[in-house]
Amino acid sequence: MAILIILVYLLIGYVEIVPLIKAKKTKEIWGYSVFFLLPFLFSILIYTGLDIPNPADPIKKAVTSIVGR
Repeated sequence: MAILIILVYLLIGYVEIVPLIKAKKTKEIWGYSVFFLLPFLFSILIYTGLDIPNPADPIKKAVTSIVGR
């Protein structure tokens, strides 16, 4: 299954990044790479069974400490 995840991300990345490279759009390549790499890493971590913490809890605590409710 991990191989399938990697292959799908490689295929999508190839289809999306090659035109950006040909057009020499460096900023778009970096932006796309960052926003493409994060979901890839999360997919692999979820597949391996690692428990990823929910970001809503710390955000809720921070807002409650600021607002006071």
